[in-house]
Amino acid sequence: MDFQTCPVEILEQILNNLFKLDDLLNSALVCRRWNVAAERLILQRSQVPIFAGQSPCALADVTRNYRAVRIYYRDDRWDELRSLLDVCREKFHPRAVVIYGILADHLNRLYVAYHNTAKIQLEAPMLNSLSISATNLSQLFTANESHLRELNVDQDTISLREAFETHLVPFLDRSGHNVRKLIMAKLTYFGTDPYDCFTSCKPLHVETLCFHSTGCSLDCLEQLAGWSNLKVKLLFS
Repeated sequence: MDFQTCPVEILEQILNNLFKLDDLLNSALVCRRWNVAAERLILQRSQVPIFAGQSPCALADVTRNYRAVRIYYRDDRWDELRSLLDVCREKFHPRAVVIYGILADHLNRLYVAYHNTAKIQLEAPMLNSLSISATNLSQLFTANESHLRELNVDQDTISLREAFETHLVPFLDRSGHNVRKLIMAKLTYFGTDPYDCFTSCKPLHVETLCFHSTGCSLDCLEQLAGWSNLKVKLLFS
């Protein structure tokens, strides 16, 4: 095994020994795999800290070109949060926004607010549960320190296969290392096109998989449950 073939996770641990941000930025230019391994570390080390109640005017004197914004938020300051983020987007064009103290419903309001803008990765390290649309998972950036253990995913209008293969599994593999309970809402599954989503979940440490049975017959869900050794619960709405 060499630097060109070792897993990205190992590369990330190796690059973590580079203490200077400039060295990390240079390593990200080596190749695509190195860029993926260095990205999280770069975002973690190039964050501008902002505290709730801080005036957006205070950011006017900041000259460094930060790639991420770290906000310490109080849940009763929604308007101030929006104002700060608007200023940060204009000044820094951040790749990621890390928000400590935000509630799950306010995080979802941010997804709605920035739905039609350039992709910004949103992170809420202190949340232990979150409801989110499958198509928004690519916008959710979760660090190693994340407390997220329960994820409620709305399948939305896409197929079960697309929800898992395109959005959910890549997120769990990349960022959702602590997620133990996965709830699929608004599930649509067709027995004529069976899809074994469990083989994707088992190596990703998900222990409990729950289905809301909307759009599915009980026979289909029992067939899904029979394919796996996971704890499977059928939730009826």
